[in-house]
Amino acid sequence: MTHENKEPLNVLFLGASFGVVLGMRVAAAGHRVTFACREQEAALINKGKLILRVATKQRTAPVNIGPSHCQFAPVAAAPGDIDPQRHDLVCLAMQEPQYSLPGVRDLVKSIAAAGIPCLSIMNMPLPPYLEKIEIQGGKAAESAFTEAGLWKEMDSAVFTMASADPQAKRLDVEDTLLISVTLPTNFKVAPFERPRDQAMLERLAGDIDGTRIKHEGALCQPCVRLRPHSSSHIPLSKWPMLITGNFRCLTDGAPISIGEAVNRNLCESRELYDWITEICLALGAEESIMVPFDAYGTAAEGLTLPSSLARGLFAGATAAERVDVLIQALAGRHGMSHPVLDRIVEDISATLERNRSKQGSKTPS
Repeated sequence: MTHENKEPLNVLFLGASFGVVLGMRVAAAGHRVTFACREQEAALINKGKLILRVATKQRTAPVNIGPSHCQFAPVAAAPGDIDPQRHDLVCLAMQEPQYSLPGVRDLVKSIAAAGIPCLSIMNMPLPPYLEKIEIQGGKAAESAFTEAGLWKEMDSAVFTMASADPQAKRLDVEDTLLISVTLPTNFKVAPFERPRDQAMLERLAGDIDGTRIKHEGALCQPCVRLRPHSSSHIPLSKWPMLITGNFRCLTDGAPISIGEAVNRNLCESRELYDWITEICLALGAEESIMVPFDAYGTAAEGLTLPSSLARGLFAGATAAERVDVLIQALAGRHGMSHPVLDRIVEDISATLERNRSKQGSKTPS
């Protein structure tokens, strides 16, 4: 639980899918959590129907974390009904295109105007983070974002980002919002600039580490943690994994698992992975934070789900986070290119265009 003589923090999560992975850990650690989300999701959360299913160190089977494990049950509201100034920290956990939706867009602007510390747990690095680590991509990089200008008022000094991509999926359970995490997850977070913001981050990490969930009479430690890191470039360490695995799950048919995407052509995977690593190093990442391909290749064997990107595209998504386009643009500024990345960009762009055409051709019901 929280440290003695300290008031609980008020943490706002934008997104109640991926955001639940960290949000429920924060709530179970004794803090007040609010989710900004769709009306249907908010209704389930406010009825106490939110569950995070996660692995633990002590059990082979996962455990469920719900409102009964929280001193303050999580609450939820539509983006337009939230006052960001009532919160100490905002966690960004939506897909990048969703921030331009009505209501969400205005909430982002209010958060920026209030200067509230923000932690992004997205795969897509947002402009304030790129500014923070002094990466300039020009117009080509801006094209990777749905609305790059939306973030111009966000102060990079109060913005940071985590490197994490857990195997998480919403399960189809009636009258319940259940998010399942199948593998241990560490949210490795680049440091905040202001000491008080960093102290808040470290407090949350300590409270989460100290939390145990009681299950069948035993105390268990869930394998989802917050890990403050000394490197500002730690989120870049995920890029080789994202491109080599997540972005290659898309096929002409149903998407394949991340493990299969990596291991069905190990030579191509290794070459692409090492090339993305070179880009990260060129952008300022320390070699010590980069994961060698062999370690990732072994870990990828346990990644048995297709990426959320591929699942969404297969289901007809008309927008997606374009980390591939961003990396392609940044590589171009260093005179670097790779045919596999170029093919990924083309394939995803073509799929999005087909999905948009299909949606536009449907007869309104």
